[in-house]
Amino acid sequence: MPIHLNIRLATQDDLTELANLNRLAFSPQQTVEQIKVHWFHNQLDQPGRRRYLAIDLQTNLAVGAYTILDLRVWFMGQTIPATGVAGICVAPHKRGQGISKQLIEHGLNIGHAEHIPLTMLYPFHHGFYRQFGWAWVGQSHQYRISSHHLPLYAQRNNIYPYNPLYRKSLTTTYEEAAVSHNGWLHRQDWQWNDRLRDIPGREIYIYRGNPSHHSIEGYVIYQFLALESNWSVPTVIVQEWVALNMDAYKGILGFFAALKDQVSTIIWNTYPDDLFPNLLMEQRQNPQLQSSPFHFGLTHPLGKIGAGFMWRLVDIFAAMNYRPISQGKAFQITFRVIAPKSSQVLYEPFTVHFSEGRMHRVETSFDSPQITLSLEHLTQLFFGFRRVTQLKWTGELQVEGNENCLSQLDRAWTTSPPFCWDFF
Repeated sequence: MPIHLNIRLATQDDLTELANLNRLAFSPQQTVEQIKVHWFHNQLDQPGRRRYLAIDLQTNLAVGAYTILDLRVWFMGQTIPATGVAGICVAPHKRGQGISKQLIEHGLNIGHAEHIPLTMLYPFHHGFYRQFGWAWVGQSHQYRISSHHLPLYAQRNNIYPYNPLYRKSLTTTYEEAAVSHNGWLHRQDWQWNDRLRDIPGREIYIYRGNPSHHSIEGYVIYQFLALESNWSVPTVIVQEWVALNMDAYKGILGFFAALKDQVSTIIWNTYPDDLFPNLLMEQRQNPQLQSSPFHFGLTHPLGKIGAGFMWRLVDIFAAMNYRPISQGKAFQITFRVIAPKSSQVLYEPFTVHFSEGRMHRVETSFDSPQITLSLEHLTQLFFGFRRVTQLKWTGELQVEGNENCLSQLDRAWTTSPPFCWDFF
């Protein structure tokens, strides 16, 4: 029997209950006071965040919570309004009773009411969110490399410690890079405050090709940690890097190469088409690290693939207004969007005309080719993570009418898959 909830905005008076729900879900070894200070800064009214509390109407007790983040995402050279869903938590004694489902649907209803094109989250289980239409749309790559295998580029001499006086220049550098990277967030001040605040073990360095100028051409944010049994040989994990040119990129790599007497392993997190592995002196994981063998011929382990984040189209027609398409001959397709793993129709058939670099919804035409697919797969196609011809081959979509529309749609929606540095 479903639990009847009142899901409302949390107020400052709810801080203790909200902190305890988060503690029990994500960090039970900490105290409520620690969560209040380190996670919430003792303040719920924070910019860019809407925190919701679920009250069990039978007991009047808080049994769940989640947060909506107000975001903008770079995609194909422009920013798209989006929301992030974070911190979904349910009281331990109420789990498995459909509360998470109600929280998720509550957030989606808000998105529809506000005509938000897109929502994103980092899943604890992809399958759980997939049933609500979320789709895996991005990979992250991670390389655990010996610092001795990095090239000692001379550009490292232009690396300097970050100073808050350079904040504006650093954020400008990020945005200049972000415009050409699908999925990077258009960060607001509150996001930069979190990204640049002092955290024990975290360091920020900048690249200035011309030291007499205040402009920054690149930067790197990294964290010291211990992979080994003690701190005698620490490891560096690169959380984020930006380089506007190859000199800045080489400066960052050379900087880490120069740390080889202090640091054993560099954990380089990045996007799939990064040139990083091509510039290494050895294309292999740090041999000093224990790892499972790579079972494919005489091949060394090199990197790992992270499953990344999930996106979901919310207001499809609002999203169409933001997304440009590749130029080509005009065509139109009728879409029939169903729920994942069922035939439940989520959207009545609608027809889209593709021409002159844009999409336009037109009067529904059943004479046009019709594609039936799930909201999950539509999201993957829309943002360039998969191709229509792939989904046809795997039987994950059905086509009625002229199948030439598949290659036309592939061409129109071709773009680089999303990647994101941010973890909210």
